[in-house]
Amino acid sequence: MCMALYVASDELLEGPPYRESSPGFNLQQLSESDDRVRGQFSKPRVVYLGAHTGCSCGFSYGQSTPESEEEVQEERKGQASVRALRDFLERQLARVPEVELFACWEGDEGVAPEQRLTVTPDYFGGESFDLPEKAFFTVGRRTSP
Repeated sequence: MCMALYVASDELLEGPPYRESSPGFNLQQLSESDDRVRGQFSKPRVVYLGAHTGCSCGFSYGQSTPESEEEVQEERKGQASVRALRDFLERQLARVPEVELFACWEGDEGVAPEQRLTVTPDYFGGESFDLPEKAFFTVGRRTSP
């Protein structure tokens, strides 16, 4: 089972599509099975966000100490995916005051969130990162100091 991350906005969401030949951060249109996730959001435009793994599981790093070169590379790809997610959110927030995200395991798209968080794009990063499951995020712009 894979983690799924969905984003909703009042405006059209644009970003790179999934490419099997060169996976990286990507936006995917909802499939019919994903369509039930629309009920989580107050905003009309909803897409699926994928990481370098194709699914949303790749929005994670720093959860364990890498012991092989392959694990080191996976950590770097996870960091790059989360950085691309943060950059995507910042670009969206230059156009709209807030976006909404919902993170869940695939199949749980219609399940009520267990936590609701209000964050800025800075939430997505740091020394380590992992998407919480069944979490609804309201992501807004940074406030000036």
